[in-house]
Amino acid sequence: MKYLIYVLVWGMSISTVSAQETYSSSGRPDHAQKHKKKEGAYDPSRLIFGGGLVAGFGTGYSNFGISPTVGYRFTDNFAAGIGLGYEYLKSTISYIDFNSGLYVDYPTKANIITPSIWARYLVWRNIFIDGTFEYNFLRYSEYVTDNNGLPVTGTFNVNVPCMLLGAGIKQPLGGRVYFFGEILYDVLQNANSPYYGTIVPRAGILVGF
Repeated sequence: MKYLIYVLVWGMSISTVSAQETYSSSGRPDHAQKHKKKEGAYDPSRLIFGGGLVAGFGTGYSNFGISPTVGYRFTDNFAAGIGLGYEYLKSTISYIDFNSGLYVDYPTKANIITPSIWARYLVWRNIFIDGTFEYNFLRYSEYVTDNNGLPVTGTFNVNVPCMLLGAGIKQPLGGRVYFFGEILYDVLQNANSPYYGTIVPRAGILVGF
């Protein structure tokens, strides 16, 4: 279980977010045009769409996932929205065969579904604070040893709430595109959390935020 959680943490640490914004002929955000719109009115140019992809393969190991998000930029500095992630992991774990004295690899796998609510606030220039509440539905199967020390398969379901808080920085790459990096920490620290006892680094591309 701890091995599966360790791999999931790193698999879930890359995301990409995109957004729409109105630009002037100079290529800069057209803030003047924004202020012409009625205050509090719905503005489709403030919609945010994006998501993340995870993919990894190796000997006896495969991992892939997707996490689309949608949100809205309520002010120039504050945005919030929802997300839904899915990730699959397949790996192997070794147990010794007492008959032969050799280690034998047994397959394990995990599926995780993660609905989430997120918010991000730009506090100063390119520095922002971030918060995401996730509820992880984890179903995994792996081999465990019985009373005789022999491996037997088992399937387990774990539901874990996580509250990730942190801060990050974005750096312009040109036009509407930014690179961002952030550090998050799960303040709930449930023992079954995929982020238990660890800092969560994330990085990706922002468009429009």
